[in-house]
Amino acid sequence: MIYFRLVFVSLLLVSATAMTGCRTAATHLSDDFGATSARLFSAQVVNPEAPADRTAARGMPGYTGVQIYNDTYLEQVAKETAAW
Repeated sequence: MIYFRLVFVSLLLVSATAMTGCRTAATHLSDDFGATSARLFSAQVVNPEAPADRTAARGMPGYTGVQIYNDTYLEQVAKETAAW
């Protein structure tokens, strides 16, 4: 009985693993997915000593950041969602 369970669980795991290979590509990603990483790496090529500069980046007040986020990003997402 234990041998049967072991074989059954093994076959189940192998079939589940094999079925993941039949999965299609992620279609919910935008065309510019990964562009931020590409820009980061290209900026590092331009200035390879950039990681050596450990000075803090200048920030902005939290309220200003929230306003920018609400005014630009959320409106853009709302427009894109309405276009669907």
